[in-house]
Amino acid sequence: MRKMITAALIAAGLTSVAHAEQWSEPNYPLKGWYAGADLGGWRFTDPVSTVSIPGFTYSPFGGYQINRYIGIEAAYIGGNAGEKTNGVNNTLDAHLIEGSLIGSLPLTSDAGVYARAGVDKWWSTIKVSFETSSQSFSDNGSNGVYGAGIYEHFDAVACRIEWTRSNVQDTKMNRFAIAAYWRF
Repeated sequence: MRKMITAALIAAGLTSVAHAEQWSEPNYPLKGWYAGADLGGWRFTDPVSTVSIPGFTYSPFGGYQINRYIGIEAAYIGGNAGEKTNGVNNTLDAHLIEGSLIGSLPLTSDAGVYARAGVDKWWSTIKVSFETSSQSFSDNGSNGVYGAGIYEHFDAVACRIEWTRSNVQDTKMNRFAIAAYWRF
């Protein structure tokens, strides 16, 4: 009886080992260090006056993908925004340094969605110009940042589209960007 139970357990174990490949995670091409850059746009909205200023943004970034679900990333984000409203020219020059934790949910072996949560340190200057005069306001601070996006991997290179949200100089900042990055 013991020999039959032992043989059945060995057979079950060998069957599990033979089928382990189909249950294992697929090879993840971007595990480890990576670097990239993005281009996009942002919109700053003042919650009090409801003035909304669109602009251009760029960002070099780098990070470490711990596994296919968790990564950490640091980025410098720079850009400007400007718009003329009712004869008043509003411009904003902003710079941010951002640190984030990124949680990914793979939908296929090469693509998926992700969410970002972190903190940014910013410094900015707002310039308000009238017909004959202008005034500037500079400030700096720290705020939380969160966002979401989609990604696609192609061996050592990947691309992503993302949206992030933060506050800069008491305005709500929404940023959309498209990025390319690669591992090294």
